[in-house]
Amino acid sequence: MNSSFDHVLTQYTPLIKSQIKRLSLMHQYEEAFQVAMIALWDAHQRFTPEKGEFAAFAHLRVRGDLISYVRKEIRMAERFVLTDESSEHLLENLSIEDEYESSGFYFTPFLNQLSPRELLYVEQVLIQGKSIKSVACEQQVTVNTVASWSKTARRKLREMGSILGDPRKMMD
Repeated sequence: MNSSFDHVLTQYTPLIKSQIKRLSLMHQYEEAFQVAMIALWDAHQRFTPEKGEFAAFAHLRVRGDLISYVRKEIRMAERFVLTDESSEHLLENLSIEDEYESSGFYFTPFLNQLSPRELLYVEQVLIQGKSIKSVACEQQVTVNTVASWSKTARRKLREMGSILGDPRKMMD
């Protein structure tokens, strides 16, 4: 980085942080900060003083690129679902009530920590392979709502995994 951009970055870091918080991207802070920093650099490179103030231009570029990043992440989450043919047999007859023992996994300690909505996400999206969009339509909520269920369920499962260990090793 050159010294003039270093100064701009130092000056506009509070703007970047506030936009990350405002768009609720704290769970992806490093990635969001990187996206915002690239947007700020691009704004710094493209800015022409005749068209207005840099602060307004930088704000629009940073916020716009962060919103684009969020949209891309949502699209990616909707598109990529487990569809590997070799694992479909594990998912066909599986339900939450089976305690997932039929596949050799024991997930009950993990699932007990999830809210009913997060459990619905796990069952319908991860197990049954439905898209986030279809679950949102069925539940009459927005795609962002289901994505938030996904985020919190995945976070809780990750935390429980680090505490309890690998569920495959928990079988008696």
